[in-house]
Amino acid sequence: MKRPYITLDAKTLPENQMVAFMGDSLILHDNFEKDIKWDGKETSDFINNPIKLSSTMMIFFCLEGEVSLVSNMQQYHMKKNDVIFMKSGLFAEVTNISHDISFVLIAMDEKFYFPIFNGFVMSELQKDMITSPICHLSDFCMNECISLYKLLKERLKSHMDDLLQGEIAKGYLQSIAFIVYSQYIKALHPEKIQPLNVSRQQDLFNRFMELLQENYTHERNINFYAGKLCVTPRYLSRVIRDISGNFAGEHIDLFVIAEAKQLLRSKEYTILQISEMLNFTSQSLFGRYFKKFTGYTPKEYQSIK
Repeated sequence: MKRPYITLDAKTLPENQMVAFMGDSLILHDNFEKDIKWDGKETSDFINNPIKLSSTMMIFFCLEGEVSLVSNMQQYHMKKNDVIFMKSGLFAEVTNISHDISFVLIAMDEKFYFPIFNGFVMSELQKDMITSPICHLSDFCMNECISLYKLLKERLKSHMDDLLQGEIAKGYLQSIAFIVYSQYIKALHPEKIQPLNVSRQQDLFNRFMELLQENYTHERNINFYAGKLCVTPRYLSRVIRDISGNFAGEHIDLFVIAEAKQLLRSKEYTILQISEMLNFTSQSLFGRYFKKFTGYTPKEYQSIK
């Protein structure tokens, strides 16, 4: 069944937009050497169309120009030296790109990057990247990130046969990610700068979020996730609450409601079809669930969107 948005992962990025890659695990894209074809299909398809990331993490650097986008139903504007981190499972929609744009895009398959991702203190950032996804970098930090990016790009293009190519690439990515995340923490929570170490609870939270992104459309029961993680539902909910400020069930509801809004907004499906796609046992149950979190019935939401 056709979805009302573009599902984007490392495997579906247009090949002619890749400047360097390592199989489907890591793809680099920039416009340093060639101009963007603004009337081309690859460009027009990705403007004013909702995009959902699947099994992929992306870091987008805006070096010059401007980009306008919608994420989590909020409008954002990127300008020079801004960076945005986009995590699997989230929706975004690019509404405008200025023709003087200069950018860098790093796309990573989650299985390739997740061990590095686990090493960060993510308790605040998991929430902040939803409400404040864009971070502004100083000239020094941006230049440092781009220098590392260019080294990574040259390695992928010229040293593909190196025995430890994947581990070396992860080293570059880890350095770039540390620079970016340190600025997120500094900008949003200067009073909460902490040593970058990972606890068992933080690791459990990260693994829960990974499972949730893969299963939320068909599984809303916390017992399912607790079973997969080999802990009790009560313990899982408490840990998720301690780490993120929200209970596990609240995270599940956030993902389900975001998906439901996108499907309703598209107006390509009946409310019954959407309730079935999200694994509700009846349309009426879906309607009560949706109104509880939005204040609207599904039909009312469709009419105002």
